[in-house]
Amino acid sequence: MELEGSLGMSVSDQNGWGNRGTGIADKMKSSASDVPSWNGNNSSGFSGLTTGWRTPWNGNYASESSYGYYWSSTYYVDGAMYRRLSDGLNKVHRENDSERAGMTIRCVKD
Repeated sequence: MELEGSLGMSVSDQNGWGNRGTGIADKMKSSASDVPSWNGNNSSGFSGLTTGWRTPWNGNYASESSYGYYWSSTYYVDGAMYRRLSDGLNKVHRENDSERAGMTIRCVKD
């Protein structure tokens, strides 16, 4: 939420669910000139990429070429929070899922 806020997402959007913050995902996705590349402008330096995810029910991988899934450190009711960046969508998706799902982890340097 701190990153989203620093990129201009409103507090109400930060606290919302689903697709939020028009234009924020483009700032988080790698640009066409980055290696590896994606379809954002990477103005945040986050360098988000398509990662796909590993499904919790059978362990199969899915969506590797169109979505970037990133775990948050926040737990919510019956699962951990995550963010999803999507190919062709300039909003950041916020949701929760089982900890058994496989998603990317990004570390923050102090």
